[in-house]
Amino acid sequence: MYDEGRYRERMGIAPTQRTFKEIAQTTVDELKRDFAAGTGKKIYAENGKIALNVRYGARVVEITKGKTAVEIATPNDLVPTLELIKKAVDAGELDIQLESASVKLREGFVK
Repeated sequence: MYDEGRYRERMGIAPTQRTFKEIAQTTVDELKRDFAAGTGKKIYAENGKIALNVRYGARVVEITKGKTAVEIATPNDLVPTLELIKKAVDAGELDIQLESASVKLREGFVK
């Protein structure tokens, strides 16, 4: 989707607006396709389950002490899980974790 946005920008085409749910569904479709073809990242799928990392930039966010991933049973559970994470972020439940990731990210730019 990022590449599509950049292409549209270069060509002078208006960007398309998508809802969170549409973007999440596109991600689910890509995961299903990749796993079915055997090209998905193996580190994220083990024993038929998917491990979802929450990221702030390039930094993985520690959701709870010592936990950096959410286990998802099937690709169909991805959208509801992403919506739950979005609600937690909107409610401020991950503010401390996101601030910590933000500080670490900014430290990477300091010379």
